[in-house]
Order: sequence, then C-alpha cells, then structure tokens
Amino acid sequence: MTTLTLQQAAAYARGAGFHGDALVDIVAVATPESSLRTDAVNAASGAVGIWQINQPVHVQDHPSWTKQWLMDPINNAAAAKVIYDQQGMGAWEAWTSGAAKPYMAAAQQAVQSVGGGSSGGSTAPDPTQAGAFDWLPGYDIAKGGSDSSAGITGIFKAVASIASLLISTAGWIADPRNWSRLIWVVVGGGIILVGLQKAGVPLTDAYSTVKKITP
Repeated sequence: MTTLTLQQAAAYARGAGFHGDALVDIVAVATPESSLRTDAVNAASGAVGIWQINQPVHVQDHPSWTKQWLMDPINNAAAAKVIYDQQGMGAWEAWTSGAAKPYMAAAQQAVQSVGGGSSGGSTAPDPTQAGAFDWLPGYDIAKGGSDSSAGITGIFKAVASIASLLISTAGWIADPRNWSRLIWVVVGGGIILVGLQKAGVPLTDAYSTVKKITP
C-alpha cells in the first residue's frame, strides 16, 4: 500500500493538466475519497485509486483503465482529468457532499508548494479581490490570468459586436429613405420653430414643443 502526501497528489494532478482553482478542488477531494492511498478500492462501487475512478463504469469507454492501471497515481490523475473535463467536480461524491471542504486550506497550501497557486479554490471566492476592470474582455490576459483563451474569446466577441454596430450604422446611412426621413424631420422642425417664434412663443418653450412632436 502506498499513501501519498498532499503535495505529491497536487504534483500528479498538475502533471495531468489541472491548474488554478480546479487544481485546488481536485486535490481537496483526494483525502476524503481515498485517504490518499494509491491502491484504495471501494468494495461497493469498484472505484479505484487516489481519485476513486469508477472503473467498472468507465472501462467500457476506456478499455485501458484496468484496476491495476488506475492504481498508478499518474494514470489515476490522467483519468480524473478526463472525467473532470466531461462532468466537472460533480463527479466526486466528496465534492457534492461537502466532505472536501475541511481540506480546502491544506489543498491550497499543497498546490502552492508545487508551483500551482490559485485564488484558493472555487468554493471560497474572495469578492474583495475583484478588480474594477475585470469585466473588460481580455483583461485576464493583461493581468496575467490563467484562462487566457477565455480572454481572447472575449476580445473577438467585443470586436465582432463593434463591427456589427458599424455595419448597421453604415447600412442606415446608405439607405436614401433614411436621408429623406431625416430631411423631413429637420425641415418640419424648422418650420414649427419659425411659426412659434412668429407667434411670440419664447425659444425655450418652442424647443420643448418641437421635441415633443418630432421623433
């Protein structure tokens, strides 16, 4: 039987592709799931290894995921990443039941010790850390955030929105019917102003009147 340290579990998870809050979260579930034992096997479900991969279920789609294969922490971490990408943290009972919560702080320390620091896990966000410019598309890249792909996507979306607005505006200007409507509005407003001034209505009152009756 091999029992890992939390730092070793963090290193294996990081090597499998976990990073940021996801890395902290997956490390936190390892202790309640398997007590960090590489050969842990759930007698009821047949789940195997550090992250208790449900071998009898997943072997149908992944024939190489044998019990012996999953007892290797490198393989178990890789399998956990595949499952996480498909189902998120909800795939682990220790997460959904809240059993992982007491281990979040220790998981954060373990992650930092292997150079994979984050904000502290997705269950404990700190609203005081929110920046005034975090809403800007791509700002995550500028401040060195971990999810640069999301920032790039945001930039493209913003550019596409601006381009769409410019195209719509150009289309409106290019339509002769819109020019004629604009001319009628200006001419009509001018005629009304002249008429009101001749009738002795103060300019400010005339402006208010025109504003009410013109689009």
